[in-house]
Amino acid sequence: GGVEIDYEAIKKDTELWGHFNEFIKVLSEKATKEGLLLRVVFEPSAPIDSFEWPEYPEYVMMCYNLKGYGTEPGPKADVTFIKDMYEKMTVLKGKTNLAFATGGFDFAEDGSVKQVNYANAVSICEEYNGEIVRDPESSAVHFEYTDDIGEKHEVWYADQETLKVWISTAKEAGCEKFSIWRLGGNL
Repeated sequence: GGVEIDYEAIKKDTELWGHFNEFIKVLSEKATKEGLLLRVVFEPSAPIDSFEWPEYPEYVMMCYNLKGYGTEPGPKADVTFIKDMYEKMTVLKGKTNLAFATGGFDFAEDGSVKQVNYANAVSICEEYNGEIVRDPESSAVHFEYTDDIGEKHEVWYADQETLKVWISTAKEAGCEKFSIWRLGGNL
């Protein structure tokens, strides 16, 4: 019924962003003629305010990975990040949508990071008798544990309460539509 475009490797390449913008304009025109839905997904560092984007697509901003691979331990999103991402989207003429992600990350003291879904996080917490703490800035939950070889870990993830706070924050900012993405598929 439609097309979803999600390019995350453009990073800070301004010339490539210009080509991507032109691609979206052409794709939008063709999708409109064919009666196809079109969603364009942006990662948080996308310079969307540097280009004129067509009105037709639905634009989705990833409101996750505030913390993750290559960062210190922390939540995928927090209240300030969500508000900033919605504000960033206000330059777009088309429909907008904020995407939130369930699950989280297991940050090991050796610097390695791996994704965990909600069930994995709960299981690890139970196995190692972790003490769950809710972060006031993000409403995400986290706990620490030491694995079987003596390495310390910090696990951060989103639960139902976290998602309620994130969606409520986005609604208060003016957002009306949301996507919930989970490890292994979208909801």
